Amino acid sequence: MNKLFLLLSFIFGSLLLTQLPVQADANFSIKKNENQYQTKDASFYDLLIPTDSTAQLSLTISNNESQTNKFKVSLYNGLTNNLGQISYAAPSRATLPFPSTSTTLSQLNAETTEVEIAENQSKEVLLNLTRPSVSSPGIILGAIHVSKVPNNVEQEENKNQKIVNHYSAEIPVVIRTQPSSTAQLDLQLTEVTAGVTNKNKSGILAKLANPTSWVMPHLSISTKVYQQDNNNKLLYQSTDENLDMAPHSTFDYSVPAKTKLKAGHYYLDLVAKSGKNTWHFTEKFTVSSKQVKEIANNSVQKKNSYWWLLWFLLLIPIFVILLYLYRRRKKKTKENN
Repeated sequence: MNKLFLLLSFIFGSLLLTQLPVQADANFSIKKNENQYQTKDASFYDLLIPTDSTAQLSLTISNNESQTNKFKVSLYNGLTNNLGQISYAAPSRATLPFPSTSTTLSQLNAETTEVEIAENQSKEVLLNLTRPSVSSPGIILGAIHVSKVPNNVEQEENKNQKIVNHYSAEIPVVIRTQPSSTAQLDLQLTEVTAGVTNKNKSGILAKLANPTSWVMPHLSISTKVYQQDNNNKLLYQSTDENLDMAPHSTFDYSVPAKTKLKAGHYYLDLVAKSGKNTWHFTEKFTVSSKQVKEIANNSVQKKNSYWWLLWFLLLIPIFVILLYLYRRRKKKTKENN
């Protein structure tokens, strides 16, 4: 019996381990070098480049592996992810909702540089940035993105595993358009709909937009969702603090559904604050039966139900075996007595 339990424990442990993400050390590092246009002492680039001038951004890449590696260096654009945090993405993935009034960092240099570095060596990489004629105050936000090019062995390993390791690092870049100016913040609510939240569960999504050329810092959001079909009953509510938004970006603020989402008419009340600024939005919206079905199929609740069903189907034969062995052992004990 003890051997059987050890075997079953090993099986369950193996199943659980397959759900854990793979983590690995990138084995390289990057460092910002001094720049004549740097405005303050910081670990990132904070630059005031004269209009229509070209500046060189210098960084050092250190290859800490005992083999020669190649690295790609490019400029990524700032965006706001659905957790309400500033992140950076390649130009193809970081589309701006206000393209006619904004300039992205990748537009200042769209080239990708590839550099080869010998084992345990470092190399300086230079990127040219030509600042456009921008008269309105604000910043251009992005990052220098460095990624390791997989070698032949790593490429072969990636083919055989579901989780692919991407070795990359970033240094944020801020380009200021004027020496000093007061941030003029603004926030917009552009859409409210039912959907899958940032935690892969069903809920309400309020799309918020920062149409300005400034970072929206220390943003706090308090949201309530009422069900109009049920005497405007308070159904869901959510509060978050210390969120940040990149310039000219949007994100879907999530209000998780604490109860099963149903089709009907709803009403959202959202209050957002950043510094001395306060915004109050109200919006009516409708959730259709089709949306409820699609959300249920795409959310973690549906996936979890299949997972528990699988566990249940695995447990049935195990319990049958254990019951059989228990009765068999009990029968032998009686015969010996």
